[in-house]
Amino acid sequence: MPHPVTIVVDLHGAAGAEARRAVESACAQGAQEVVAIGEAEQAPALEGLEVGAALGEATPAQARNAAVAGAAAEAVLVLGGHEWLAPDAVARLAAALGSDADAGAAYGKTGVHRTNDRLRVFPDAGREDSMFGHLLRDKHLVAASGALLWRRDAAPPTPYADYCTLPALRLAHVLEVGRTGRRFAFVDDVVVERAVEALDAAAQEELIKVVVAVLFGAEPLDEELEARARFRLARHLVALGKLRYRAEDYDRAGRLFDEALRSAPGYFKGRRYQFMNFVQRTLARVD
Repeated sequence: MPHPVTIVVDLHGAAGAEARRAVESACAQGAQEVVAIGEAEQAPALEGLEVGAALGEATPAQARNAAVAGAAAEAVLVLGGHEWLAPDAVARLAAALGSDADAGAAYGKTGVHRTNDRLRVFPDAGREDSMFGHLLRDKHLVAASGALLWRRDAAPPTPYADYCTLPALRLAHVLEVGRTGRRFAFVDDVVVERAVEALDAAAQEELIKVVVAVLFGAEPLDEELEARARFRLARHLVALGKLRYRAEDYDRAGRLFDEALRSAPGYFKGRRYQFMNFVQRTLARVD
């Protein structure tokens, strides 16, 4: 009997071979339904596979929301086109979610293949309490992967905000699910793998927008959650500032670093020497 799960494979930005690997890994899960979304020219990656397809000009968020709205199952997993599911990953996630009626989602560990062929696994352990707070603080907890199995009633009818980069789409969505207060079931094993993900300026800019929306949204944060959100905002501001610094846009980099300091005055505590080493190494490359 198929697992009562709809898998949506988002192929936006994925090359032919990696797109096919993602879809093949989804088709091997025995899910109730597999739907691929992406661009029209990615159709060859689906040849010979039993998969629904919605390829066109929609943005990633629009395509994801349409696929979720039309899903046959009440539990959905959205897989990035550069990721691939481990064997029986959906069975294990569905079992974890099904064993806890109060859980809104289930997740597992993500194996990240580094450029030196080393495999790093995130996170070290799952979390059970105050998931929203953990998500704000721990960048590796769930947002490292799109392989989150979630109940459709644990998110708004339009679950994905209008971002274009996959990291921002993932983070905004998982924070939305986490904010409901429902528990996240955890599978203590690798359920999905991917290559290391380099975050460019566009991705960092959208991640900043995600955190700003949380900080200044309609639902106020308590003091502890605000501090965590500000710390995370500072992290992305610094990351974007480093990218601008490497591009020799020193004025903008300086303004981003200043904004990070204003957002979370304690962010650079304990990071001063690490930051100065970054500046020295960058200047050495420029020279």
